[in-house]
Amino acid sequence: MRQRRVCTVFVPVLVALFFAGCAPTTRLSQTLFRHDAEMALNAGMTSRLVSRDEHKLAVREFGRDLQGNGPTIVAMHGFPDNSRLYDEIAPLLASSHHFVAFDLLGWGDSDKPRGFEYGFRELDADLDAVLKALELQSYVLIAHDISAPAAIDRAAQDPRVLAVVLLNSVEHSTELVTAPEAIQTFSTPGLSRDVQRFFARRFAGLFRRQAREQISKFMVRGDDLERKYVDIFVYQLAGSRDAFFDLNDELQSEFDERRRSREDRLAQIETPVFLVFGDLDPYLRVEAAQELREFLPNATFEVIEGGGHFVQIDRAEAVAAAVRGAIAQASGSPAP
Repeated sequence: MRQRRVCTVFVPVLVALFFAGCAPTTRLSQTLFRHDAEMALNAGMTSRLVSRDEHKLAVREFGRDLQGNGPTIVAMHGFPDNSRLYDEIAPLLASSHHFVAFDLLGWGDSDKPRGFEYGFRELDADLDAVLKALELQSYVLIAHDISAPAAIDRAAQDPRVLAVVLLNSVEHSTELVTAPEAIQTFSTPGLSRDVQRFFARRFAGLFRRQAREQISKFMVRGDDLERKYVDIFVYQLAGSRDAFFDLNDELQSEFDERRRSREDRLAQIETPVFLVFGDLDPYLRVEAAQELREFLPNATFEVIEGGGHFVQIDRAEAVAAAVRGAIAQASGSPAP
């Protein structure tokens, strides 16, 4: 009887999880295909692969014919998204600048090697590989979310960095940042996290449903454009589970260590840093940007009204204007 009761409860759960993992993804893949085709046809987007050791990183470029005509803009995404996060602002900036966005290793269209340790130091290596391939004289770094540390560290090391623009980013641990619910679920050690990961690794459909619930909270538009990007990020995130879980493992310790060193470390950043934050982000709030500004000797803070965590999608024109202004201020020339 006991065995029968266990089967009665457990078998339906396994069946449900099986069909969740087998949920059709045709619509999601078609959304991604149409989006990329539109970017290529209407926005002049080109794509290529660059070497990163024995792996390949996917790079998306806009305004490539403008390379060498002023600083190139190099954009880094955070997680759980990819380089398409910048597809709304890239065409707006490509009229005057070469704009480059790339997928970190393990994300988007970049390679996803199994057994690789996707840590925060790998973000630096990804950026280094892209910069070597581009052979730039000067560039502006845009970072979002957890890519801020890599951008800040690069500014401290590379005199070619004209400016850094941080869009709703986190640089170190602070009480003014609230981790998104999915990050809390998958980064807090314990049995609950382990069980969640076990099923998420084995059932892509289940993981996509969890991801959809979270990613939908990162934008505030509530329109077809938002729904398109939710579909794109959800579809591609299922292939990035290894990178997602590895970064979650390092998240707390990495940002705690950066907090302990923030005063001396950030005081050495002479490169202009522009903090551009949407005011409706419930996770990386404007108060966190104001706090970060206190530690940076050459920082400017701008609030984008009506922007959520994915502020570059919610308020693309306002963010593009802020980036143009940052470049003009850093270079001492009028904004185009």
